Amino acid sequence: MRFYRMFQSPDDPVTVAPGDQLIFWSSIIFLPLSLLAAIDPLFIAVGIGVGTGFGLLISIDAFLSLSKFKMIRVSFPEVLRLSKNRARELKVSVLNEGKQLSSIKIGFRFPEGLLASFQDQILKEVKEGNRYSLNWPVEGQALGSYDLKHCYLEAGSACGFWSVRTSRKISVQIRVYPDLMSAQGELGDLFLNRGLGVHARSMIGKGREFEQLRDYIAGDNYEDIHWRATAKRNHPVTKTYQLERTQSVYLILDASRLSARRLDGPDPQEGHGKVTTILEKYISAALMMGLVTSRQGDRFGVLTFSNRVLNFFNANSGQAHFNAVRDTLFTLKPQGVSPDFSELFTFIGTNIRHRALLIFLTNLDDPVLSEGFIQKVTVINKKHLVMVNAITPRGCGELFSTPVTGSTDEVYERLAGHLIWDTVYKTKKILRSHHVEYSLFDKEHLIVDMVSQYMTVKQKQVL
Repeated sequence: MRFYRMFQSPDDPVTVAPGDQLIFWSSIIFLPLSLLAAIDPLFIAVGIGVGTGFGLLISIDAFLSLSKFKMIRVSFPEVLRLSKNRARELKVSVLNEGKQLSSIKIGFRFPEGLLASFQDQILKEVKEGNRYSLNWPVEGQALGSYDLKHCYLEAGSACGFWSVRTSRKISVQIRVYPDLMSAQGELGDLFLNRGLGVHARSMIGKGREFEQLRDYIAGDNYEDIHWRATAKRNHPVTKTYQLERTQSVYLILDASRLSARRLDGPDPQEGHGKVTTILEKYISAALMMGLVTSRQGDRFGVLTFSNRVLNFFNANSGQAHFNAVRDTLFTLKPQGVSPDFSELFTFIGTNIRHRALLIFLTNLDDPVLSEGFIQKVTVINKKHLVMVNAITPRGCGELFSTPVTGSTDEVYERLAGHLIWDTVYKTKKILRSHHVEYSLFDKEHLIVDMVSQYMTVKQKQVL
């Protein structure tokens, strides 16, 4: 781990604040003198003299304390990587190159989205030349990149009359990634050996990738005869095929307002009672699909869009490619705009030339937007295998699928859910006529269902 050192500079101002000792001795000295001066005027001169001497003492104490942090060196890691809702320690190193200090308080101001067990810690008996380590348990509650820009130090003055405080400019980047370890645990039924290794599955069919030509053998299908080669050689020639092992899979994520909605209720991939956005679920699913496809020997790519194409990664494999995709997706935030499917499909038709499996992660429960998707998908559905996956909208279901036992409000909620279900059902029916599969998955099983869907496509050689 690489560290850097921070030194005292004019940009780090030192301030002093009254300490407990100053308040205590001020009350001990000035309160009795004030009472005595009220009784006998002779004590006024005594009070002025004592007050002047005490004021001079605390002023010298404050002045000598301004350089208290000059020989204190504090070191931090430049980057701290976290998995969402999993705590990890931020390691802080403190070196005292000056005189011994009774104590030092060190604190941070963590931005929203990060949860720390405590805001500050106290080091006691900081001896000269010694190095001390502090650990801050930090938990990321939202995906993204966060910067710690200041570290705050506090110590008592030499006589204890003042609390001396300063701030140091730092540059610590905390990155919160999706929790893929929890997602891997959900795939226990599919991934049986070490890590993400998937056992070989038998392929259905004869294969789709051309291998070679050979002489016709009785029983070969007429559709496999290569008529041009047959005409040249004056005897029947048959095409043979092999299983296509390497395919291209693209995850296309919707980062528009449709994905900014929050999922209600506790989430097993997160802590109890915590919620997340639909987009964060899509990001986790896309990264897990990247790991799965890589282990299967396929290439995976990612495209994100809103009212325009935001990011695009050509299908590839390898750890470097996965890291590049991950470092882009974890900072992706939903935007308050409607998706532009026209520009999206034009971009796909221009940049994805070879046949590939396109998995869209977008919600089509809005009638207007679903109509726009249906009209534009015909640009690519003949060349590529297109699948649309979404999280089931809250309350989506047929009106009388279950008995209504609650109040009138429940009836209206069921009616609203039925309207959403009707829109989704009609959209699914129309997309099926265009050879596009539209699936709704529960948020708890999104990753598992998507992996099963991909494995089925690969096993049946649909692509």
